[in-house]
Amino acid sequence: MGKPIKPFLALLFFLASIPIEVIAHAEDKPSLCKDFRLDKPGGSMADIPVWDQADTSICYAITAADLVDSYRFSHTNKNTPHKFTSPMASAILGCSGEDCNDPIVRGSDGYDYLPFEGGGACAVINQLRGKSTCSRDAFQKYFGPEVESSMQKISSQYARFQSSMDDSTAQTIACELNQQAFSLPLQGSLQAIKTALGGNIWGYFKYLTTLACGGEGNISLSVPSCREVLTSDPQRLLQAIHAHFDKNLDRGQPMEVSYCSDVFMKGKSFAGIIKNNGTKPLVKTELCEGNDPNFPSDEGGHSSLLIGRRFNAKTQKCQLLIKNSWGKDMSGISKDWDTEEGKIWIDEDAFARNIISFSFLDKDLPKK
Repeated sequence: MGKPIKPFLALLFFLASIPIEVIAHAEDKPSLCKDFRLDKPGGSMADIPVWDQADTSICYAITAADLVDSYRFSHTNKNTPHKFTSPMASAILGCSGEDCNDPIVRGSDGYDYLPFEGGGACAVINQLRGKSTCSRDAFQKYFGPEVESSMQKISSQYARFQSSMDDSTAQTIACELNQQAFSLPLQGSLQAIKTALGGNIWGYFKYLTTLACGGEGNISLSVPSCREVLTSDPQRLLQAIHAHFDKNLDRGQPMEVSYCSDVFMKGKSFAGIIKNNGTKPLVKTELCEGNDPNFPSDEGGHSSLLIGRRFNAKTQKCQLLIKNSWGKDMSGISKDWDTEEGKIWIDEDAFARNIISFSFLDKDLPKK
């Protein structure tokens, strides 16, 4: 679970342009709920595993990295070895706007939340496209496999030494960094360390990430722009999602969704955060509590990928397959939903009542 997702300006005209008849409820017209899975052999998500964000708040960066990798892997030679994009490196290098300059926020759980923890998948992709980011292997080689633990250590290091920027301090930091790093010779970068310490915590992480991600760890991002659509109308939301998938099944790319994850735990009994009750504007129905007490909000937020669809003959419902970022452990997920080691099948209508926005790579779609 991340900080509340920060949506961009709504592109509601995109939804309005989709005819009502494009999609009906699956129980009425199951032929319009065509089964597909992008994680099947040969699919764009076939080689991308389920990740675990652990204690970090980078769900949005994980979905951004998966969107990028899905496109990269399906548009390159199948024999080319895959280099997975690092979500944390992308969150750091793709941070934009004034929020990046925010100070560290100490949560009630004692965790130091960094300014690049919390954001939008499209914001990261559009900031980095045409530039580069870092491979997961290269990032972990330097920061270690327990990335969130390393983030906390480096945050503490920054806080201790930020006010003292002489050569002795820089040398001490270089030695400390080398103790947790596997390969980077930072002793020769004393002036750079002093300069980085003179800025904010985001600048310090950018400096370290740039060092870690040079050479073979660099990944060039030649991908389409990312488009985000914000909506509060569940019916039109489903129309847009189905229309997108039906139009683009041949290129088989996933979609990112920002939503209230309470529906996973509370199941069908959760009324949802929005509903269409025949009045305008649409009204909120329940508070989205999420599973992070440090960032309660009635606007959500979690971020995942839509990677499949099926018609459930038993329940007579069209269901969507969600690739989540909480690892493969499915404890806590409602028995109302079928699970598959980090992936969740959920009724489309229940999910639509909890979606804040959705995003996709805008390849070959008409520009509005």
